[in-house]
Amino acid sequence: ITASDSIACARRSNGRVVCWGGNLLSQVAEPGNWCRSVPVLKPELSGIVDVSVGTQHGCTVNDQG
Repeated sequence: ITASDSIACARRSNGRVVCWGGNLLSQVAEPGNWCRSVPVLKPELSGIVDVSVGTQHGCTVNDQG
C-alpha cells in the first residue's frame, strides 16, 4: 500500500492495482466522481510488482522491468 495526502493505491497479489481517495484530476476513476471510498481497479495496470503515489504523481514497475 502506498499513500499521499489525497490518494492511496495497493498492489494486489495478482499484479493488479486498486486506488481510492480524492479524484480531482481523475486519477482514481472516471471524471465526475470526486472521492472514492471503495478501491477502484485500474484496468490499464497489470503485471505490476511495485507502486508508489505522491501528491501529484504515481509510478509503477511492471514485471518486464
